[in-house]
Amino acid sequence: MARRPSDPLIELLRASSTPIFVVDRERVVRAFNTGCEQLTGRAAEQVVGETCHLAGGVDPTTIAAVTGAICPPAAAFAGKELVVAAYVPHHSGKESPRLIRFLPLWSDSATGAETSPVEFPRCTAVLGVILPWAEAPVPPHDSDRSWRADLSAARAAVRERYGLSLVVARSVAMARVLAQTELARESSGSVLLVGEGGTGKEHFARSIHFAGPAKAQWFVPLECGRLTPDELTPIITRLLERHEPTDKPTGSLPQPGTVYLADCDDLPRELQARIAEVLSLPIARRPRLRFFGGLRVAAAQAVAEGKLRADLAALLSPLTIEMPPLRDRPDDLPLLAQHFLEDLNRHGERQVTGFSEEALRLLAEYRWPGNLDELAGIVREAHAAATGSTVEPTDLPFRFRTRLAAQNSPPPVKPVRLPPLDTLLEQFERNLLQDALEHAGFNKTRAAEHLGINRPRLYRRMQQLGIVDQNPDE
Repeated sequence: MARRPSDPLIELLRASSTPIFVVDRERVVRAFNTGCEQLTGRAAEQVVGETCHLAGGVDPTTIAAVTGAICPPAAAFAGKELVVAAYVPHHSGKESPRLIRFLPLWSDSATGAETSPVEFPRCTAVLGVILPWAEAPVPPHDSDRSWRADLSAARAAVRERYGLSLVVARSVAMARVLAQTELARESSGSVLLVGEGGTGKEHFARSIHFAGPAKAQWFVPLECGRLTPDELTPIITRLLERHEPTDKPTGSLPQPGTVYLADCDDLPRELQARIAEVLSLPIARRPRLRFFGGLRVAAAQAVAEGKLRADLAALLSPLTIEMPPLRDRPDDLPLLAQHFLEDLNRHGERQVTGFSEEALRLLAEYRWPGNLDELAGIVREAHAAATGSTVEPTDLPFRFRTRLAAQNSPPPVKPVRLPPLDTLLEQFERNLLQDALEHAGFNKTRAAEHLGINRPRLYRRMQQLGIVDQNPDE
């Protein structure tokens, strides 16, 4: 029996204590009943009329977090009944694990009129029923392996445990990083982040700043390897002068609170000396400015190579956070890929639910020399190329597939270099004659008999091969 969305249906659902909502084909929320209001702490008029995006990762206290959690997958608009896992946010910030059953609503045509001989029913909206996790009528839909829910769960765990709302991580390799980040956000001291390019050093520096006591102040990233000394000098001078201790009021405008020196070993030596001098001042005279540093190699190596002053390295590294490369974070890879995908959903009309199992398998096989930056670029191109509700292997960019093929190709076979045949034969004959002589007690007559040759021939070959005669008086 076809289901048809109608105002009477919405009125009937509105008073139900079971959380029920309706989203139309344009992904606009058309109904949000009393049960949904109670679950989310949001009034229906706050949510109805908002457009849904298949995206999470926003502040759970916002309306966008609610609409992102209830947004139906593309398969539901294609007419498929689904049950998917989701984390539904309350306006207080707490998120509750739930199952959402999506039921397509049908009309006989685009206008809702009776079906003509050339018209067919179409899904014009999706009805969603939010159920407690333990009351699922069927197992959760597994076409996207519930990576959306897994991502929401990982975000919620990091936010609740570490107070970080901008971090996606659950792998063992990131446990130490998260614990150190928790310490760093409670501190006012310098932090040094070390890791390959693209591992997220600046992102974590930013997360530490905005989770800490100076979050109302500016975070200032400086690309030391890209800015010239003439560009860096006035910026750092202005930052330091602006924060010199003074009795004058600084005004109500936000002030720079944290400066992140990306690739700080590329700073000119004179600027390194100036920053080190400032950080060495007594606390009462030190500028109210926090410095973070970023390095691609260990601080000791940068100092040994003469790129980083030893005093600045020591002052920047009371807490050193080593960022693992993406290849050491296999458990995080599908979550990070889903995160980048949903971020693209949030900023455009194209909505892609997730990745097929085969596409994720290919992503997992790659070594990711460019780390998170490279993954974000690959997902961006795949999102643009996807024609269905999920990213398929054919949607992955050609450059990724060629790099993966090159990575999996065996190394070129090294040419085998054999010695000349005459050299091999000569060595073999020398060894044979030596063995025969030793067996005969260096008696050349008996050795010749063992070899089946006469004594003069043996003697000539010994001379030609440089074999010393151990019994010349024979």
